[in-house]
Amino acid sequence: MTMGPLSGGPGLRLLRAQTAPLLALAALTLVTAVLTVVLPAATAANLDRAAAAAAAGGDSDIRLSARVPASERSALALDRAALDQRTRVWRTLMPPAVRDIVDRPETVVALAESRPDPKAPHSARLLPTWSPEVETRVRYVAGTAPATGDDGTVAIGLSKAVADRLGYTVGSRFALVAGEEPRIQARISGLYEAADPADPFWRAHRMALRTERRTDNRTGMIWEAAEVLFDEAALARLAADGTRAFTYTWRYPVVADRVTAERAARVPADLQALGGRLPAAGIGGTWRLDSGLGALLGGYTARARTAEVLLGLAFSGLVAVMAGALLLTAGLFTERLRPALALMRARGASLPQLART
Repeated sequence: MTMGPLSGGPGLRLLRAQTAPLLALAALTLVTAVLTVVLPAATAANLDRAAAAAAAGGDSDIRLSARVPASERSALALDRAALDQRTRVWRTLMPPAVRDIVDRPETVVALAESRPDPKAPHSARLLPTWSPEVETRVRYVAGTAPATGDDGTVAIGLSKAVADRLGYTVGSRFALVAGEEPRIQARISGLYEAADPADPFWRAHRMALRTERRTDNRTGMIWEAAEVLFDEAALARLAADGTRAFTYTWRYPVVADRVTAERAARVPADLQALGGRLPAAGIGGTWRLDSGLGALLGGYTARARTAEVLLGLAFSGLVAVMAGALLLTAGLFTERLRPALALMRARGASLPQLART
């Protein structure tokens, strides 16, 4: 009975004779194979991290806003249920790449026009706003949260820092000039501070905590502006006379960790598509989309394309090296084993036995 070439002494001697080239080629093949797997995976992970860093590197929030005049406001009522319904509509209009990277939106309703009362002892412009998100992030340090009653005035909450700067206290009464007459008779019901000053939310809502300098581009007039918080009942009263315009804003914070390289490539075009869908949203006013995310990811995408070209060249080189290593292995062993294979064949080894060798 004829033994297989690798089942006994001759086979082992054959392997020992080829140990050095076998180990060298095995190491080369293993290293090349590992690099062809690890390098693309590591590069893809780095591109994802770079995309997330680009999204976190500037004003990436997505804002949908419009000034809606009184004549068209019936299409968007001033109540929480209507705003929640509109939030769901916005989500259905968002392309997938945009919808997947944004967090829960922040809604703000504000009187579209406000100017200082000529009789006020300061030139600050107080902007009446209502925002459910702001309400949940403040704590009142004096007085109470706004609760408008039937006394002919609307209750407002004011930042303690703004009140101290302008000389207001709990119970102060004054008139706000916003939109058409009559003026809004307001009463400060409470002074608040941020419940968590480190909350990233306040980066986009600084005017709810302190005054900011504003300039009128037409007249050059400079004034200080701050937001005052109205309650839902106050907004309903202000809307009842049918003469005031309101500004609606939905701000969608972008979650940077959700921005991958694949999504980043699609987001700029998807933002343009979303902006084109707003006029057909079925609401009054002229809606606009504002975001710096498209520019941030556009710059990143250009850099990523360059990196991908270089990666393709490197990967092609690794594949060529692996193919060369395999061909070299086959050629080298065929040549080195030719005498042994010829001897085995002469001694009666079958073709399957030679193939196994």
